[in-house]
Amino acid sequence: MSEEEEGSTTPSTKSGAFLRIHRQTVESSQKMSPAILLGSSLALAMGLFVWGGMAFDGKFDTEPLGVVTGLILGLLFGVYEIWKVIHFAEAAEEPDSSAADTDSETES
Repeated sequence: MSEEEEGSTTPSTKSGAFLRIHRQTVESSQKMSPAILLGSSLALAMGLFVWGGMAFDGKFDTEPLGVVTGLILGLLFGVYEIWKVIHFAEAAEEPDSSAADTDSETES
């Protein structure tokens, strides 16, 4: 092989390696995506409710009451959001049992 032919195969080899690394990165990020979603849902809910509690305390001069209430409400809302994500993920993974029952009835 000449040097020109070797030079032409090098970019395709590099791009193939790049595509393989990119595919591995995408697959690992898809696996991390639910964890990031869960953590950010909890943090955002708690942060917003605590901020609202601080604003309430500042306006009505009820110093700890608003922050504590906001913290509790934020925690409850964050746990609810996490429950929704987990519940819908489990529902998406389960096969549709009603479709299996319908198929078995039609075969009889």
